Amino acid sequence: MATEKTEAEKAAAANQAEIAKAARAVANKIAAMPDVTKAHYLALDDAAQDVFLAKSLDDMNTEANTAKAAKDKAEQEEEARKAGVSASELELRKSNETLRAEVEALKAKDAERDIEKRARDEFDGYPGGVTEAVARLKSIAGLPDADRKAIEDMMKSQATVAKAAMLPLGGRTEEDLTKSQNAAAELDKQATAYAEEKKVSKSIALEKVSEMAKNAHLVEALG
Repeated sequence: MATEKTEAEKAAAANQAEIAKAARAVANKIAAMPDVTKAHYLALDDAAQDVFLAKSLDDMNTEANTAKAAKDKAEQEEEARKAGVSASELELRKSNETLRAEVEALKAKDAERDIEKRARDEFDGYPGGVTEAVARLKSIAGLPDADRKAIEDMMKSQATVAKAAMLPLGGRTEEDLTKSQNAAAELDKQATAYAEEKKVSKSIALEKVSEMAKNAHLVEALG
């Protein structure tokens, strides 16, 4: 049989309910804070937090933003002092650095677009498609001009090999086309064997077999 709660037990339960309610209110108020305000609140000691939470959200935000601005200014002045320049000059330096970074990012995007355009226009048919051609062009970008050009010429030969069997006659005779197709087939056969033996990609294998002196006539026959 259930026993009736004593006055003390009722008071304790009511007190616990009030504590839980207050805790939920605090949690909700903290959850509503912007990041700057929340960071400011968490940096305060317990007594200051209680005072802070008693304010409206607008007042809390104002206090937090003001404190952050003052802290940022103090840190900037200290950084400028260590650098031996004025705060305004330091800010100018940072602005210039940001501008340079943005310019470099734009240059990188332009270079990326240029490489992709070259891959499509100059290396159509390259084994692995445009993605592989772009990756290969990027990997050789830092080489001396002569070395880079030699590799690009090989890449073009590889693209020609891959496309030879599908090329239309154009201005060539059927005999020329047959030789081209046969040369492409032979180079592809050798590249397949080379790739398997040396454990390299098909594109690298095509490059290697195309460089072999014994295959010069095959490369020439590709047209």
